[in-house]
Amino acid sequence: MKQIKFWLATSLCLGLGAAGSLRAAVINAASGAYADVTNAVAHATFGDTVQLPAGTWTWTNSEMTFSGITIAGMGTNATILIDNLPGPSAANNWRQFNRFMIAVPVTNALTRITGITFQDGGNPLHDFKGKIEFDGRASTALKWRIDHCQFVKLNGDNLYVHGNANGLVDHCTFILQGTAINHYGISMSDSYGDVPYATPPGFGTANALYVEDCYFTNVIPNSSSSAVYDGYAGGKSVFRNNTVWNTFWEAHGNDTSQRYRGTRSFEIYNNSFLDNQNFVTAMDFRSGTGVIFSNTVVGYKIFSTIENYRNVQPNYWGGVNGASLWDSNSPTIYLSGIYTGTNGATSLTVNGANWTPGQWTGYVLVNTNSGRFDLIQNNTANQISLTAPKDLAPMTFTNGDAYEIHYVGAALDQVGRGSGDMVIDSYANWPIITTVNTVGNAAGWPHQVLEPLYSWGNTLNGNLAGVTSSYANIQEGREIYFNTPKPGYTPFTYPHPLQSSSTNSTGSGSTGGSTTNQTANLQPPTGLQVIPQ
Repeated sequence: MKQIKFWLATSLCLGLGAAGSLRAAVINAASGAYADVTNAVAHATFGDTVQLPAGTWTWTNSEMTFSGITIAGMGTNATILIDNLPGPSAANNWRQFNRFMIAVPVTNALTRITGITFQDGGNPLHDFKGKIEFDGRASTALKWRIDHCQFVKLNGDNLYVHGNANGLVDHCTFILQGTAINHYGISMSDSYGDVPYATPPGFGTANALYVEDCYFTNVIPNSSSSAVYDGYAGGKSVFRNNTVWNTFWEAHGNDTSQRYRGTRSFEIYNNSFLDNQNFVTAMDFRSGTGVIFSNTVVGYKIFSTIENYRNVQPNYWGGVNGASLWDSNSPTIYLSGIYTGTNGATSLTVNGANWTPGQWTGYVLVNTNSGRFDLIQNNTANQISLTAPKDLAPMTFTNGDAYEIHYVGAALDQVGRGSGDMVIDSYANWPIITTVNTVGNAAGWPHQVLEPLYSWGNTLNGNLAGVTSSYANIQEGREIYFNTPKPGYTPFTYPHPLQSSSTNSTGSGSTGGSTTNQTANLQPPTGLQVIPQ
């Protein structure tokens, strides 16, 4: 009977496709076991729904791939999939083969997961590549959604998203011991996120990853690896109307060990962040630009942080030391000399210098003997203080070291910088691959325009708050604006149109997130059913 039903549904779809009136079928999986779900998926065509029954199943197989269909459970308290997937290991070169599902969105049908709980089964190996992947690299015209799902203490990152397509995560609950959403803004023809940095940010449009009406809580106190969102490689996102407990939102810059660009843009608004674990910050920005408004932050020490790792240590793009071709450098050496003080000093003292206090703030100090460099945070009449490096020991001076002071007007992809020349990898000297600016076909500053980050209408513990910078070269009134609405900005439609373009799970018992940012609503959701291990 199933085969007849499938044949009839397929025939109708094929026969009516030209008339634009596709009729979707519901294909009932025999169980929620991996084999039964994959069998049902194999019989589905675009627009169909694969319905999982109520029950609890442990998955030991992974990498089930699907496109253009809906996989629906009977609700988060009814359909539960337990993670016992194979983890990364030295034997497979630490590659990740432990995702429940890989969703590959298409242009002519919604790709969706709804009404399922994904729960840890005691897997001892943390996976940094996500338990569910949405691979939206093919186009920005795709549409996909994951909604009314629950993620319970998965040992690793929960969602792994590629692309800046029309994607939506909504009404999901995340109980975290890994990052909720890792997002790379890459495409099939752009492996590193260069294209988003050669085009405008596109605020208020559908071409971004939307996360709305979700609930997040972190079960590992003060864990920096349990963020609600982490962006990479040109990622563009909108984070709105969510409730966050004891964790934070963050975005990488071009500060990984690889060639990736920084996070491109972000819109963060109408969220509630509440902390009772002594967390430092609710948001951390390391590249790109955005708008941050109408967020309620309670319990955190500070509202947000801004960083630029290349100011204090090098990576693929070099360091912000006045010598990297990828930054906007002044050719002038503003000061040079020989250090004559105590060995091991972490600041530079020059007796009799008589500098104006603050005159070197935002410049770069280079120890030409050791090759180390650092951003100058401030200076007195004769002493220069430096910004603390992130992953290295502090820069030090030994008696006899030569030093120079340089100035870098802007660093590649730093907060407040945006659209610029297209950057690509050149194979002209294969097998040597070089990264070049297409203007000049050589390494060079891509002339990124100033695109400030704006924040307004936010509060921290009841007081007016917003984005501020502790990096001396990222300044208020230039790269960032405090309590200033972005001129001409209009948010995208709320709720996201994909919320109304598909019905909710056919089951019941789904739990969602907050829909406002009022402190009174900052309570853990009720009715969560966690299966004991």
